[in-house]
Amino acid sequence: RLSAIIAQNDLAEITVAHMQVPCCTGILHAVLEARQRAGSSVPVVSVVIGIHGDILERREVVAAGAEF
Repeated sequence: RLSAIIAQNDLAEITVAHMQVPCCTGILHAVLEARQRAGSSVPVVSVVIGIHGDILERREVVAAGAEF
């Protein structure tokens, strides 16, 4: 479903916000896989939220196999 949304729309960027704990990176993996399936090169930005609600990191994720 996410692949179809990406493929059928002219997106400037996809921003994925997730908590810093390891179990929360699954959504980022899902978005990267959907982007690949859609054949899209839309930039994906990862925003890591700390346990106290602060933004710890904001970076563009280049490839699906990139470290998080």
